[in-house]
Amino acid sequence: MAWKLDLNRYCERHRFPVGVLGGAYILGIAFLDYATGTEVSLTVFYLPAIALFSWYYSRPYGISAAILSTLLWFYGDFLGGRWSAHPAIAYWDGSALLGFFLAFSMTLQNLRLRFKKQQELMITTQRVSAEIQKIADMQSQFVSTVSHELKNPLGVIRESMSLILDKLAGEVSGEQRKILEMGKNSAERLIRLVGDLLDLSKIEAGKMKLRPEDMDLGILVTDVLKIYANEISKKRIVLQKEIPPNIGLLWGDRDALIRVVINLVNNAIKYTPEGGCITIKLTGSAREVRCEIADTGPGIPKESFAKLFNKFERVMVERQEGTGLGLAISKDIIELHKGKIWVESEAGKGSKFVFILPRS
Repeated sequence: MAWKLDLNRYCERHRFPVGVLGGAYILGIAFLDYATGTEVSLTVFYLPAIALFSWYYSRPYGISAAILSTLLWFYGDFLGGRWSAHPAIAYWDGSALLGFFLAFSMTLQNLRLRFKKQQELMITTQRVSAEIQKIADMQSQFVSTVSHELKNPLGVIRESMSLILDKLAGEVSGEQRKILEMGKNSAERLIRLVGDLLDLSKIEAGKMKLRPEDMDLGILVTDVLKIYANEISKKRIVLQKEIPPNIGLLWGDRDALIRVVINLVNNAIKYTPEGGCITIKLTGSAREVRCEIADTGPGIPKESFAKLFNKFERVMVERQEGTGLGLAISKDIIELHKGKIWVESEAGKGSKFVFILPRS
């Protein structure tokens, strides 16, 4: 491909010497035709010169080269002292050859036009892609900068409200406590959103570096379930666990995978009604570990599967708090581990999120 592009550039930059060379080539072939006569036909050797003029010059040049080649062939091969059995045969052969040369020239010219359009389209596409990537990088940088600037003030607001709620600044009435708890919960939600945005911007910028180690996914899931034990109990959710004690080790980033399991368990609790059931199942093979987290919530329509793991997408029927980034981040983390994640669900029949991680 490189030599082809170089040849294109050379011919387009040196049109005159290339044209002279093409014309000399046609004359040379005509002389050989004259010298060899009808015994040795060199008709096919006119085609490279016709191709040269048809491809690198305008349409009239290609047609002229075809006509010139036909005339020279005619005079060189038949009228150069070597007539065929009847003159009509020579004129018939010349007309057929002219038609062939013209068709060859026109075909090449059409191909050249298509080739140029494809080149222009490719260049335009590359420019648009570069602009889109530039805008995406600027957006990611902006989100990262703003998130960094918001994280510390929000942390201060949350801790200040916690101190007031702990009565370190004096007594707090029942109504004041209610308002402060609402403010603290909102601040915590904003902090989670900022954290999600920071993680997402790192992943999109390729700056999220995994710190893999030998780890047991069964222990990790069990630790996450301990965090949510109180919330599961409050909603009277039945928790069914199928976690083999000897699931085996895999090579992964513990902190990143904790984030994935927390997102999936949190969603399962959020959308499971009181008295519902959550099932967590782990299975392992020699090459991979599979984790399934199923709930008895409202389920997800199949037409929503495609956008479920997109950023800021909320496809659940019930209105629930959330950033809409948890599943997108989980998908990115699983794919960084060379794994897969998907959902199995039907509207009204609950949901099951499944991810698979390779052991190495």
